[in-house]
Amino acid sequence: MISDKIRREAFGYVQAGNKAALLELTALHSELVDTRSQANNDTLLIRAFKYLREDIVEDLLILGADISAKDKHGMPATMWIYATERTNLLRSTIILHYVYQKNIFL
Repeated sequence: MISDKIRREAFGYVQAGNKAALLELTALHSELVDTRSQANNDTLLIRAFKYLREDIVEDLLILGADISAKDKHGMPATMWIYATERTNLLRSTIILHYVYQKNIFL
């Protein structure tokens, strides 16, 4: 089980864009990849999409993050591309590769 402190650190690293610290933490605690925030049920991937952390999105997908996971409003991570109206900041080819690989369609 992941402690609240470690969970908060992971989400803080995503928000701050601290990819190196996040990868170090997920290497120590692989279960963090799909852990949920207590406040709004975000996963790290959802949070990375919300904060437009393109490089972190890519790494979380490589680590096996669940791209179909939904937040407390039932919104999957991929919908945050459209909600933020910043589709140009995401490498669509990388995301589409993982979406199709997992047979999930936007």
